Amino acid sequence: VRESEGVRTVHRSTIPAHRASRAGVLLLLVCSCVSVLANPSAPTLRAESPGCTRSRSMSKDAGAEEAALLKDTVESVLVKSVEMPPEAIIVKGYDFNNGVDHNALLSSFLTSGFQASNFGMAVNEINRMRAWRLSDDPIAEDEDDELKDMEVRSKIKSTIFLGYTSNMASCGVRETIRYLCEHKMVDVIVATAGG
Repeated sequence: VRESEGVRTVHRSTIPAHRASRAGVLLLLVCSCVSVLANPSAPTLRAESPGCTRSRSMSKDAGAEEAALLKDTVESVLVKSVEMPPEAIIVKGYDFNNGVDHNALLSSFLTSGFQASNFGMAVNEINRMRAWRLSDDPIAEDEDDELKDMEVRSKIKSTIFLGYTSNMASCGVRETIRYLCEHKMVDVIVATAGG
């Protein structure tokens, strides 16, 4: 972008010819937005590219209309930041400078973002299922008499279903599935046929 004598000029010499129009319009729009904000009274906008030079002088009405359009564009693209809500999770990854702590590493997935956060939420849900006891819930009025005893309720755990597709049993995940079953970490398996 070059500006002299009230004329803003945008050079597109580094853009390939087949992309010059689309990329040039975007580049011109961005440069114009910045330029108009810096100097809204400049009367002329000119775009140049190899083999093609376009220049137009704007009337006062057209200049004001374009300045308003550019202002709206800038306000739409450069939206002001707002404070994060207090309950928002702060994105932060695992710090390997603290050594390798596998529990802490897996826990950090919750705040790592993208799919790692989904993995972290799944870990939390699994931990919640494994920790749940019937004694955690209030006794319903129509509860069976035997389930009103808190000692009995404290021994009743959630029934955990593990669902997976057959291809997971024919890859390296099968050892994990075996481990979960062997150590009674799941109660029911639901799998597809095949392999």
